[in-house]
Amino acid sequence: MQGGRRTKIVATIGPASASVSMLTRMIKSGMDVARLNFSHGTASERKAQIRHIRQAAKKAGKEIAIMQDLQGPKVRVGKLPEGGIALKKGQAVKFRTGTADYESEGPIPIPYHLHKDVRKGHRILLDDGRLEAVVTSIRGRVISAKMAFGGQLTSNKGINIPDSRLSASSFTKKDHEDLMAGLEAEVDWVALSFVASEKVVEK
Repeated sequence: MQGGRRTKIVATIGPASASVSMLTRMIKSGMDVARLNFSHGTASERKAQIRHIRQAAKKAGKEIAIMQDLQGPKVRVGKLPEGGIALKKGQAVKFRTGTADYESEGPIPIPYHLHKDVRKGHRILLDDGRLEAVVTSIRGRVISAKMAFGGQLTSNKGINIPDSRLSASSFTKKDHEDLMAGLEAEVDWVALSFVASEKVVEK
């Protein structure tokens, strides 16, 4: 390709890649953007990561952009038994919203009010899409569904609903606090999960 590559390599920085030596190796291997996931870690840990990224960039002699990825609204499964529960393809399953606690053989708990956002036929993706359930009915806070793709579901796994929008605000109080910290640290880019419209960005 003439003029060099036109893509950017974005790498998420975690505990295993946060040292100056490892970051330097990553930069020399082609990393252009260091992504910091603000869903995890403490403020002091993120400050250390940013400091290490800049030290590594100087050491490698390359400009590296720092991306702050804000958490957005947290939609997760509640607490399940240790080891989780097995869900098979074709199995009927129930979710109960507004609670984080699991009762033996009962519905899968979801602290968020998901019953307000989904309709019959909508997909519920669990654990980064590894599991998929299709809504068959909704009665009050109980969502009945059928598993399209099964697997082992454990506590606190993330939930996505690709066929509908979350009614929760895409920009939370935590996001605002994190954004202020990111601006103070002079991050280059800011990413936000679950953006429903341009109005969220305009805020």
